[in-house]
Amino acid sequence: MLFRSGNKNTKYDLENSQHQSAFKLNDCARLIFKNVCVKGYDVAFDMYNTYLADFYSCFVSYCNVCYMNDGKGGGHGGHAVRWFGGELCSSVYGFVQKSGNGVLIDGATIENCCYGIDFIAPVSFTVDACYFEGNNYDIAGNILHVSVENCFFSESGKEKGDAYIYVSSSIGFANFQGNKFGNSVFGTPHIMVADTAKVYSNIAIGQNYIVNGGRIPVSDRLLPFIRENGVNTFQTYLPDGKKMLMGQTVVYKNPKSGKYYIV
Repeated sequence: MLFRSGNKNTKYDLENSQHQSAFKLNDCARLIFKNVCVKGYDVAFDMYNTYLADFYSCFVSYCNVCYMNDGKGGGHGGHAVRWFGGELCSSVYGFVQKSGNGVLIDGATIENCCYGIDFIAPVSFTVDACYFEGNNYDIAGNILHVSVENCFFSESGKEKGDAYIYVSSSIGFANFQGNKFGNSVFGTPHIMVADTAKVYSNIAIGQNYIVNGGRIPVSDRLLPFIRENGVNTFQTYLPDGKKMLMGQTVVYKNPKSGKYYIV
């Protein structure tokens, strides 16, 4: 099934002041959305037990959420969802994924959301070459089996205490590589783990670039994990973009602020 529209300024845009669901799909498969624009809905895409859905250059704004799950509490729906290009902006949640077998968000712009991507129970989820700006949290939630690669994070963490990537419940089997981090607005950690979150093994943070100088700060919750688990690798470029730290991680503590950083 193919859903096609014009660009985000054409008369084919979906816009509704009654705050309902633009698309609510149950038990569907092999869906293609091309150049579809959704504005002002409570839920832009509400999918239950839906498989193999592709989104090409879709635009979502002023919606509460793009929500994909199985609707049964089991967390097995939303398989092979792929979002190519387009924008998710000016919404409470840019994208919420209850489960994520084979999910890919590639080349999308995610900005001005409270949560750019909110993970509830992701599995095999990849965020590649996306641009994040102006979100309170670019990526948040339960980050298990998640890969974030080649993304650009800029001017996020709009409130004090926010972070680019915020782990609320658990983190593990995750990969952060090839990303570019700008300075956080309030100097808060780029990767922050809540005190109540559970930390698993096999977290890789590799070859990330630091934009505008500085270090990539991490929260105190990750520090014991970084030191004690040899399976982790941290390969981070210094501000000049030439020297790269490889092998054993060096953890730096600022004697004045008491903050820890990867250096």
